[in-house]
Amino acid sequence: ILMMPEAISRECLELRTNRYEPDLVRDDAEQELIKEVAIVGEIRRVFLNTLAKVEEQMLMNKAAKASIELDWSDKMVALKLDRKNATLSPESNLILYHPGVARWPENATTLEYW
Repeated sequence: ILMMPEAISRECLELRTNRYEPDLVRDDAEQELIKEVAIVGEIRRVFLNTLAKVEEQMLMNKAAKASIELDWSDKMVALKLDRKNATLSPESNLILYHPGVARWPENATTLEYW
């Protein structure tokens, strides 16, 4: 975006240096061209710095989005399981009873110790 104004200003400065000796003076027009080149260069640096910050923020936003989507998918899985479990009753065919599953494990902490 800023290449054209800077190129024009630089070209004007270059053309001014090709003048004959009596015309080679540092007048107000040349001073303003020098200022313009400096200002355009500073603006370009600010734009590039801002662009780098925007790209960095976009990367952080993508990482946050991925984290949120992962969390959301975990919650969806949990919701599906909860909905399925809410429909179960003691008479449901999906419930399988296995002998001994309710036994107290040998290495478990006792209630007194707890």
